[in-house]
Amino acid sequence: MRYDSRPAPRGRARAAPPVTGRRPGHGAVGPSDAAPAPVAPPARRGRDARDARPLPHGPPPETRDGPAANRARPFVLISLHKPSAPPLDVEAILRPRMKKHDERRAANAARAAVLESQGAYHLSRELEACGQVVVFSICDDGQGGFDTRITGGLFCNRPRVCRICAARRTGRLVDSYWGKIAQCFIDDKDERLFPVMCVLTQSGGADVRERLEHLGDGLTRLLDRRRRALSASCVRNYSELTNVAGGVFSIEVKRGKGSRLWHVHPHGLFLQRDYMNAKRFGDEWADSIGQKRANVFLKRIGRGDKQTWLEGMPKELCEVFKYNVKLGDVADVESLDVFRAVSGKRLLRPFGILKGVHLQTDNEPAPFEGREFAVVAHDGEPVYEVVDYPPEETK
Repeated sequence: MRYDSRPAPRGRARAAPPVTGRRPGHGAVGPSDAAPAPVAPPARRGRDARDARPLPHGPPPETRDGPAANRARPFVLISLHKPSAPPLDVEAILRPRMKKHDERRAANAARAAVLESQGAYHLSRELEACGQVVVFSICDDGQGGFDTRITGGLFCNRPRVCRICAARRTGRLVDSYWGKIAQCFIDDKDERLFPVMCVLTQSGGADVRERLEHLGDGLTRLLDRRRRALSASCVRNYSELTNVAGGVFSIEVKRGKGSRLWHVHPHGLFLQRDYMNAKRFGDEWADSIGQKRANVFLKRIGRGDKQTWLEGMPKELCEVFKYNVKLGDVADVESLDVFRAVSGKRLLRPFGILKGVHLQTDNEPAPFEGREFAVVAHDGEPVYEVVDYPPEETK
């Protein structure tokens, strides 16, 4: 099956050509006696609106040879090199990355089959085709090894339902906020900033959409309280977040281990100027979400030399941005409902000095230079092909 990424044409459907034949009830049955063709539904606005409800006209006309769960190809590499390029053992370098990539493709294929049975045909086809082509860049890390990074490919860009795109989203956010945090410490002339990791909790519930809206309203009240305290400092407008120069919240959705209720909570990273009172901050958060009590976890990170813990910041950022939806805890039959619940929601909340950071040229992410290889999964053949990218021009 070929994956066609072209969008469907908009506007009115073209009128069908006239057919010839006898009218109904006059002799032999002609072509005009056949059932009329179904009328295409009106085009919906927005990318996620295409999967808002099951399509009324059935699955796409392509035939499927087998269940989508078995369509992920096994891992075999065929390495082709340019004659002028130095030889690299691409199979050994890319095998760990492609093994993990192949596991994610298999999980996506199983989920795509369930989505197709639920009527989300467009989302199913996007999820199944995601990762069929991946472009890796390989360069020397300066320590006798190699660094690899994904620089292109065919992706569905649905990180809230796709494991491949969720991992890519985490990497992009870590790179972006690592540079922003470094810039904030460079601009800090008094050298008072220090990073703190934060986890806020709320009670679980059976409706994930309601829990998301409740948490979003609570974060809005919490940040509004901080803004009022900074603009008019008094006892009535007091907020512990005034000790925080800036930060970012990332909302996560997962199933509770024991209760099996939806546990929606934010992970955060603060750049603080002074220490906060954890008990007062917990009471402030509980008041924002309308609960008598709420748990708050605060942990200072990066003790010691600033250069040392700044180099280890990506590990802490991975903990903050690791996922929006914990796809491993969400059953395939529930993935469509969760996807519809989180679509259009604001799951990233930067504030303070981390909102709108202007990066200097020296602190922008450096380009990842190296030799690029395209990894292609062939339909119909259980083979991954690794070729130089872009291919050498033929004279």
